[in-house]
Amino acid sequence: MSPGKIIVKWLPSFSWMAVIFFLSSQSGLPGPWWKSIVGHLAEYAILSVLLWLALTQTTRLNKTTIFIVAILLSIGYGFSDEWHQSMVPQRTPELNDLLLDFFGAMLGALMAQRFLSGLISQRQRPEKDQESV
Repeated sequence: MSPGKIIVKWLPSFSWMAVIFFLSSQSGLPGPWWKSIVGHLAEYAILSVLLWLALTQTTRLNKTTIFIVAILLSIGYGFSDEWHQSMVPQRTPELNDLLLDFFGAMLGALMAQRFLSGLISQRQRPEKDQESV
């Protein structure tokens, strides 16, 4: 797969990370507490699905490894997001937010594994190198 095609496959993940970064840069997001819970769950479920798709289409990792890596990358970004919030006025890093990010990432990876696996055909997966045969 050409580098350009790889970038295109990863672009949705990086774009969504930029959206999360932008939202985390806001000094005060108004609303009831439940909107924060739904927001964190949805943000990281979407991120995990996008990462799962990028990994599925650009690597030869098995399904279990892709599932785990998508969650770990999402959580890693969640940690960096909470650290970023520590520098934003009127925002603070919260362990509860990180836990919600984790549950959202798990939910997204589970949904991707369950519902999208069949949509990603073998021809969309990267081909094995001749050296590895």
